[in-house]
Amino acid sequence: MSIDETWLSVWFVDNYIRACLRLNDCPRNISRLFDDVTTRTELQNAVSTLVAWRQIRSVLYLWGAYNTGEIVIPSLLYMRPLTALSCVRWMTELTKIDSCLSV
Repeated sequence: MSIDETWLSVWFVDNYIRACLRLNDCPRNISRLFDDVTTRTELQNAVSTLVAWRQIRSVLYLWGAYNTGEIVIPSLLYMRPLTALSCVRWMTELTKIDSCLSV
């Protein structure tokens, strides 16, 4: 069996891209782009669409995490007011997440 660019592309889509689509609960309109990939351009367009969707999704997850923190942190501080020790602990733990959060 000879391995050429077409065979390798099909193998890559079948073994990696489809797994990524399943793991990330990809929308059907994007996963459908990989059903009938026959040219390099079609593959590039399908992968570009998948990457763009993943980037948007990552930003939305980050935004959700930020909003959750914006609600949870003040709620916790309301229930347990800051002391000097707890303030240092908050700053230490938040800095582990992102250095900007130490402020």
